[in-house]
Amino acid sequence: MGIGWGENEARLNVAFDEDLAKPGSNVREELIVVMPHRAAKILAHTLSTIIANYEANNGPIPFPQEKLQEIDSSIKEQASRGKPVDK
Repeated sequence: MGIGWGENEARLNVAFDEDLAKPGSNVREELIVVMPHRAAKILAHTLSTIIANYEANNGPIPFPQEKLQEIDSSIKEQASRGKPVDK
């Protein structure tokens, strides 16, 4: 997954792997979502609410903490490079 932003947009790149045991080895499909920052914030809020409601009814969704840390590091690295996706 790749995340980027610029002055006028937020961008989310998602690839779907055929073989989950070998990420990136056989990408079946790629999706690129580009939206204004306001829409990204609304999407983030909506997804957070949906997940919170699901977990309240079904318990926590298992997800490795190291993957969350990897995502956070990737976002911080991009921010420090200052490379916007649009110009």
